[in-house]
Amino acid sequence: MFATTAVTVAMFLVAVLLAVRARRGPRASGVAALLGRNAEVIERLRPRGRVRLDAEVWNAEAAAEIEVGAEVVVTGVEGLTLRVRPAAREA
Repeated sequence: MFATTAVTVAMFLVAVLLAVRARRGPRASGVAALLGRNAEVIERLRPRGRVRLDAEVWNAEAAAEIEVGAEVVVTGVEGLTLRVRPAAREA
C-alpha cells in the first residue's frame, strides 16, 4: 500500500514539475518571433528578393541592394514580406 502511494505521489510531482518548467519564460509567435532574426539572402535584394529563414523561404525587401549569400536581420513584417537590413559584421 505504501509503495503504491509513493509511486503515485512521485508521478504527480514529476507532472507538476514538467508543467511548471514548460510555462517558464515568454513564448514568441507570429511577427514577434521573426523580428531580430537572421536570414540568408538567396535571391539578390534589389530592393526585393528572397531570403531563407531557418528552412523557410520568404519574400524580402531592403532599403538598398544586397547580394546573394549576405546575412540580413528582419526588421519588420508586412503580410508575407519581410523587411530586412544587412547584418552588422563582427570586427
